Amino acid sequence: MPITDLPAELLLDIFTLACVDTGFTGCSLRGVSQHFRVLCTQSGVDVHTVALCGVKKMKSFQAMLKERKQDSSSTELSSQVLQSISPRELRILSVDLPSWRPENGANPLFRQPFPFLTDLTLRCGLDVPFFNVFHPCPNLQRLHIASHKQLPNTFGASISRIAPDLKHLRLSGVDGPTKSGNLHQVLQAYTSSSPSSHPIITDISDPLKADHELPASVNKLIIGFDTCFQFTHPIHSSRRQMNYLQNAQAIHQLAEDYRSRGHKETTTSNGERPVAGRGERPIKLAQRKLLLVHPTPPMRPYDDVEEVAKANFAKLRAEWEDRVQGGEAGWGDVPSSPA
Repeated sequence: MPITDLPAELLLDIFTLACVDTGFTGCSLRGVSQHFRVLCTQSGVDVHTVALCGVKKMKSFQAMLKERKQDSSSTELSSQVLQSISPRELRILSVDLPSWRPENGANPLFRQPFPFLTDLTLRCGLDVPFFNVFHPCPNLQRLHIASHKQLPNTFGASISRIAPDLKHLRLSGVDGPTKSGNLHQVLQAYTSSSPSSHPIITDISDPLKADHELPASVNKLIIGFDTCFQFTHPIHSSRRQMNYLQNAQAIHQLAEDYRSRGHKETTTSNGERPVAGRGERPIKLAQRKLLLVHPTPPMRPYDDVEEVAKANFAKLRAEWEDRVQGGEAGWGDVPSSPA
């Protein structure tokens, strides 16, 4: 029996198993026949992984999705694209839109939930309202916040609401303390707790503690720092640099304290005992909670902003492609080189 004569239900199962790459297989299936095209566009089974990056590429992607349901109520191109994707099929999503900002405190990026999303990377102007209106992703396992405008003071509680079963959390755009919300308290709660005493919902009589607690399922937390640029105004530049370095030093010190409490249970990624440092080596304790703090990147002149942005774009793209193929780029136990 030719494959084109198979029942639609069986074809959809086959397509689901086949369309796990960056989109090449889905495009090929849609070109086989009108029957295959209709099956793909009506079910959305051909789109499991998506990377939103740049207006030109998004417009091309939107044109490919033109036969599917479009969100006519939104003027945001990124929202229109996401609205055209089946929420039941999307598994890996990378959003690299540094210039994006919420409209009127709303969140136009995610107007619908993605209940089966497992891997999410966000590099855009995230602020406090974004975390308040973000749809829960009950199956999300890895969350990478590559940049942010402002983290909420209830960051721990927000992550617990958005991704209650999260396993790995990565923050790679940490800047000064004013943008970090209660990140220090979140790190302190993470490094001082154990799974047996770390419920998702903490005692309601201690609301501040509840704000700091990440989901109990989180067993890997990776912290990386944004590049600090030297501005032309010397006073502004020195003040910003001082705040940035103080924040980084405090986080590294917390990681070092965490390592010192591990004693013999502390190991590096290759099983060796760690050497003294600033906390940039991975830390593993008996409860298997890992904290990885990357070294701070070197200061760069403001003229290098575009060069650093291009490097970050290329890095996120490469990480997305590797994750689609089942790799661990960006999530390993060995710090990567800063851009």
